[in-house]
Amino acid sequence: MYLREWLRYFVFTTVIAGFVSPVAAHAEDWVTFGKTAQRQGYNGQETSLSEQTVHGLHQLWHFTMNGPILTQPLLASGIAVDDGTGTGKTVLTDLVYVADMTGLVAAFDAGGSGMAWSSQLPALPTFCPDFPTGVVGIIGTPTIDKALNRMWVVAADGSLWALALDTGLPLPGYPLQIIDPDNADGQTINYGGLNYSDGSLYVPTGGQCDEPPYHGQLIKVAVGTAVTAVPQVAARWYPSGAAGPDGGGIWGFGGVSIEADGSYLYAATGNALVTPENAGYADQVIKLDTSLQPVAANAPSLIGADLDFGATPLLYQPTDCPAQMVVMNKSGALFLFNRASSDITAGPLQRIQVTRSAENGNFIGLPAFDPVSQQLYLGSPWDDVSWQYSHGLLAFGVSNGCALTLQWQQTIGLDVSQSPNNPMIPPVVANGVVYYSTGAASSVFAYTSKGNYLWDSGQQIVGGIIAAPTVVNGMLLVADYSGNLTAFGP
Repeated sequence: MYLREWLRYFVFTTVIAGFVSPVAAHAEDWVTFGKTAQRQGYNGQETSLSEQTVHGLHQLWHFTMNGPILTQPLLASGIAVDDGTGTGKTVLTDLVYVADMTGLVAAFDAGGSGMAWSSQLPALPTFCPDFPTGVVGIIGTPTIDKALNRMWVVAADGSLWALALDTGLPLPGYPLQIIDPDNADGQTINYGGLNYSDGSLYVPTGGQCDEPPYHGQLIKVAVGTAVTAVPQVAARWYPSGAAGPDGGGIWGFGGVSIEADGSYLYAATGNALVTPENAGYADQVIKLDTSLQPVAANAPSLIGADLDFGATPLLYQPTDCPAQMVVMNKSGALFLFNRASSDITAGPLQRIQVTRSAENGNFIGLPAFDPVSQQLYLGSPWDDVSWQYSHGLLAFGVSNGCALTLQWQQTIGLDVSQSPNNPMIPPVVANGVVYYSTGAASSVFAYTSKGNYLWDSGQQIVGGIIAAPTVVNGMLLVADYSGNLTAFGP
């Protein structure tokens, strides 16, 4: 499970919030984990940050939340926010949104002037050591529907909220309890990012500490395409069956991925708490239709126990190749599939053993794909036993046969021998620059598409970085486990 083995080792500390001059306004948005429903981690609209300007990155501002942040920062530009004069006038503002482990959701002015609003959602006390602060609040990254001025987020008690982007106030029809009665005891919670497509919201769940009783599930909520739509749960899918064995969580940072046309969803699941661990659709890669009916699945051969797909499939299409996806497994293997249903059922096109068996759950997350360089960027938490791959950042290119081949690697961050709990954090790529957070090492590095070093954040961040960074509108946004949201700019 992507939090179970290592989250407890990060220590929450407090940093005093500061303020620096605002940044220039831009019009680009980052409204969901990985920027798109395909979870590519790629921003093709970024122009301000480049190979020529990244070396000048410095801290613009940082603000402190109430607890550790695991959600990727989101940004919606040009939101009409009350100007505070009491006249009812508004000012167009770029807002950055984050949520933390205490259940606090907040919006900050991207220009650095401070918090625009905050909203406290339900949090639960917990004895699960995944959550060393003793409280579980919000883990899964929210998602935004800017056109209808709403952001969805799931609280620890299983309630779905839609908050107005400009005020943080709940919209009519919310909160809505979406966890089924058999699992609505606080044990089943949302770990992965929410995903949205054409009036439907998809929410994945796992279990606290992966301890029974719980049944992991994917929940489809009909939220509609109009502000007046009344939300309701439309379908549920249980990887190990509603009445089957416990387990089968969906743990990946990005939840599930969705085709650009909304036609299919892709999930990677954790193990069932029985033998065999791949009972039902547990420990498998699955393609589902929009009714949450599986249309294809594959259970690769995995040797060992508790070897989840604690990850989210990344959807991409290299030039002159079929539509593909890659997904990471805790065994240390990266699996490449063609996305056609028959190809998924037939098995992976390629299996790359990137690391040794990662029994403490470090080989999780998902890569990023750059369609310009045609490279897949992947983090590795420790050195491979064969020494072919080192810990740090790896870049794979696409071969003539549409398989992946190593192009370059940079040894950065900590190896498992230095830090036994050092998760792989999803990279982000924009305008020819790839950004990689080193997890327990608490730093962010930037490299060119050819592997040349450009910049790193040094000692400016403390307490570990669990959330993927965001690159948008000339800013690098970093949320850390100490509860800070930090903006860097050139």
